[in-house]
Amino acid sequence: MAKRMITKEAFLTAMECTTQGWYLLSDKGGTPTPGEQLRMEEGKEVHRRAQSLHQNSVYAGKVERTKQLILDSAIEVIFEAAFEVDGYAARADWIRRTQGGWIIGDMKSSTFNQVGFRT
Repeated sequence: MAKRMITKEAFLTAMECTTQGWYLLSDKGGTPTPGEQLRMEEGKEVHRRAQSLHQNSVYAGKVERTKQLILDSAIEVIFEAAFEVDGYAARADWIRRTQGGWIIGDMKSSTFNQVGFRT
């Protein structure tokens, strides 16, 4: 597999929106269509609304931040919890602390702009 250089533009874009950063590096030509851009913006809004529903929630976004937040017993919900094990990475839309550990889930929006949670 050929190595690809990451441009400053792609890096800074990915810091704001990982999906849009991916588009810049993909074979699709680097620019999302207007429909794809709209879905990305709607996704950001869904996440903002979901976070507003939980007082004891925090945005992580990075592996090290997720580790710190998991250790803080005052945090009940972590949004964009990021994990990395043996070179594999994963990100959960949200994780919620329970007595026995953590529940993982993802968010979906409806046609009525309500935020739904699935575990």
